[in-house]
Amino acid sequence: MPPRSTSPKKSRGWLPTSREVRRVLDHGGSSGKRLDFLMQELNREANTLGSKSVDAELSQAALEIKVLIEQMREQVQNIE
Repeated sequence: MPPRSTSPKKSRGWLPTSREVRRVLDHGGSSGKRLDFLMQELNREANTLGSKSVDAELSQAALEIKVLIEQMREQVQNIE
């Protein structure tokens, strides 16, 4: 298997964002704008993962993640 060019430190960049998504969901209240912003952050992380990958499988997975994030973002935009 070819080496991946994404550093371990950078590939964990999504973790704080996913924790923040969970915190916002657990908190409730007016969270639509915050969740929309967090979806943008997750999308940026997926872009970074895909663009820095030298592995075709990882690049494909990043593309699939971006599709799922966009679907979540569409749902989040309906939250006030």
